[in-house]
Amino acid sequence: MATIKYFERPKTLEEAVALLQDRRGEAAVLGGGTSLTLRVPPAVDTLVDLSALGLTGIEDRGDSTAILACTTVAELAASRVFQDRYGGILARAADQVASAPLRNMITVGGNAFAVFPWSDLPSVFLALDASVVVTGRQQRVIPIGEFYAQHPRISLRAGELVTEVRVPKPVGRADGSFVKVTKTRFDYAALSVAVVCHFAGSQVQHCTVALGSVRPLPIRVSQAEEEIVGKAPTKEDIIRAAARASGAIDPSQDFRYSQDYRRQLIKVWVKRCLHEVLG
Repeated sequence: MATIKYFERPKTLEEAVALLQDRRGEAAVLGGGTSLTLRVPPAVDTLVDLSALGLTGIEDRGDSTAILACTTVAELAASRVFQDRYGGILARAADQVASAPLRNMITVGGNAFAVFPWSDLPSVFLALDASVVVTGRQQRVIPIGEFYAQHPRISLRAGELVTEVRVPKPVGRADGSFVKVTKTRFDYAALSVAVVCHFAGSQVQHCTVALGSVRPLPIRVSQAEEEIVGKAPTKEDIIRAAARASGAIDPSQDFRYSQDYRRQLIKVWVKRCLHEVLG
């Protein structure tokens, strides 16, 4: 069991990075802190508190909007910037994370990085073609598909921190849909579905269908997207897309639901989300 001996509260990002590099493997980042209440890695004896770094807020980046990493999920849910953009799916997803007390603590960067079964934002970021800014000795901007190609705990280098998530601004008409399938209001998801479509007239120019909570990491379902892109989709196209999404995924084992049941959930809810986006 880990014993915390040291508490550091750096004043600058450079100081935080240096601390994490110097105490590699022995220091844990403290953002919202909710995951650390469950488990602190045994080797960790130092907490590095990020609250003094000014990493909160939502900022314009020209062609994208940056959500700084220590912004709470509650602040994201209340943000006017994302209330209507892409059908409001990011604000809707944020509002469904855990319970109100936890939403006031959980940070956007932590939810994007940790990817627990109850992390609801990663699938939406994947559907939105977001990118993640990681800061260490240098700053890197990582496309979201690359960020989730393997678990971020593995891919990030020693001393690197997620400092913001950038969501591209829609060009032309774009709409989205998000659903979180649970047994109770505060349960973590059996499935989450995020769908985003970009339109040229009645035709779909670009479509992303992303699933969360059915695999260890969020996953895009290109098989479903292929049935939608480049056409004005019909009801039959939507049915085929949902069926292909269901057939493409081998859900992880879950003590609450069978794999066949979760495949059926995928089929039903991908179809419903596509119907909502396509009208």
